[in-house]
Amino acid sequence: MHGHDDSSATGGMMITSRVMKLGLVAILWLCLGQCQAQAPKHHVFSIQNVQLRSGERIVGLELHIVAGAFDSFDSLPVGWYITIDNDASWQTSVEANARVGAAALDMGSLRKIRVGILENEFNDLKFQVSGTVIVTTDFVNERRIELTANNFGPEKRSHP
Repeated sequence: MHGHDDSSATGGMMITSRVMKLGLVAILWLCLGQCQAQAPKHHVFSIQNVQLRSGERIVGLELHIVAGAFDSFDSLPVGWYITIDNDASWQTSVEANARVGAAALDMGSLRKIRVGILENEFNDLKFQVSGTVIVTTDFVNERRIELTANNFGPEKRSHP
């Protein structure tokens, strides 16, 4: 009788083990269906339509991306310092500043900078670009201009 009890216990453990394995497979299958992200899309943009006041020069730039990463910067001005934080969370940022007053930019020079980014939406993380342009007239007092979607152009062009 004692041997009969052992086989029942072993059989019950085998069934429990199978149910747990099937449950784990089902959870993984569901997660893969919902968690798979599409291949990142590549975009290039410039900063446009920033309203500068008379005599203002651009001395700083901050950019923030949600569900994306910075891929490249073209035409970075001489005399500028740039820090890129391409965080693995796909929530990234850039800070760029003129090191000397002579490196401050006008709007035409800012427009020449091309920023390459990878868009990578997944789960509830939706692609978004925001930023700030920092300007001054006297290199002592600064004004911050918040950027909206209208400032990133020409329309985010996708590259194959």
